[in-house]
Amino acid sequence: MRIYISLLHHLGKLGESVILQRLKMKIEAKLRKNQFAYQQNLSTTDALTSIIHDWCVELDSLNTSHVTAVLIDMSKAFDKMDPNKLLIKLKSLGTNDGLLNLINDFLTDRQCCVKMGEKSEYKPITMGAPQGTRLGPWLWLAYIDDLTADFKMVKYADDVTLYAPFKKTSRSTQDFQTSLDNISSWAETNNMIINAQKTQQIQVTLSEPKYETALQMNGVIVNTTDTVKLLGITIDQRLTFSEHVDNLCEAMETRLYGMRSLKRLGLNKTGLVRYYTTNIRTALTYACQAWTPLLSDILTNKIIQVERKALRVIYPDLSYTDAITECAIPSLAIFVQKQCIHYVGKIFNNPNHPLNHLITKNTGRSTRVSRATRMPRCRTSKLKSSFFYQYSNFL
Repeated sequence: MRIYISLLHHLGKLGESVILQRLKMKIEAKLRKNQFAYQQNLSTTDALTSIIHDWCVELDSLNTSHVTAVLIDMSKAFDKMDPNKLLIKLKSLGTNDGLLNLINDFLTDRQCCVKMGEKSEYKPITMGAPQGTRLGPWLWLAYIDDLTADFKMVKYADDVTLYAPFKKTSRSTQDFQTSLDNISSWAETNNMIINAQKTQQIQVTLSEPKYETALQMNGVIVNTTDTVKLLGITIDQRLTFSEHVDNLCEAMETRLYGMRSLKRLGLNKTGLVRYYTTNIRTALTYACQAWTPLLSDILTNKIIQVERKALRVIYPDLSYTDAITECAIPSLAIFVQKQCIHYVGKIFNNPNHPLNHLITKNTGRSTRVSRATRMPRCRTSKLKSSFFYQYSNFL
């Protein structure tokens, strides 16, 4: 396998930092709130939490049969940005002419070569943004900002997820199909390529869907699957995350083997603890706010069992509780709870956070025992178990 690395000039990096600072001042406040990438204090956790909470809310309705979600795959999106179209989009977002000229110079009249032993001839680059730049991701945010739909859409970089609830009494998918057609038209107009073969749909439901949702992109039937992988998390139809837990535990066996190997090579206990917290616990708790509240006790214990195995490697003669104390780290369950409490507090205390509106503030009479939030009543245990319903009580 060959790996190509794009090398950038140091003065160019300094120049783009100045341009980026000015660009943020012009467009940051005007970008739509459904894009979660490349912006301060936003991450995959925010995108996943938003999506999963919305699905739980929709499924809580008596009239909802299921939620259909389409995960749209764009091929080489960053490499296919049209500089001319990008400048028009930046202009519409309020970017002044001086800054536009600098960005135009940054993107146009570029050349590249490949060095593999000998250096190839220089070839012109007419599309896309240079790889590895700080400015490139923000140019993409502006480029994809006008991609909209009549249904809920969550974007993370070039990953686009479109979803909508379907009623038990309705089989019509025409409106949803129209939105997909509009996305295809946007892609064609903006020089993007949607890979219809890799685009997937999933029907999220608490029971069996009443009917199938036949959808197309670019004339190709969108493949329907029971599970999809979205931003590193495997999501199944019932939102149990059982397959995600199974995949996670299986993957951790390899890392546990590495941990045992390091112990045999003489790594001390401090090093083993550090290995566990940086290589295993981080994987077990990735985006934990979005999915761990919905786990059953059996699946929760399955993840904790991975931690037990790791601690037995470090302290084979101690119990789980004593090993945790010796390691001077919180247990996995407490660590996840602290992460969730911190996360819900961060959202609640930031009115500009795109998920802030999902927490219902308590506007009733203030008493010594009143809480800061009062989430709406819910019908299903799925919504009651979801992140905001579980952890807003800690505010």
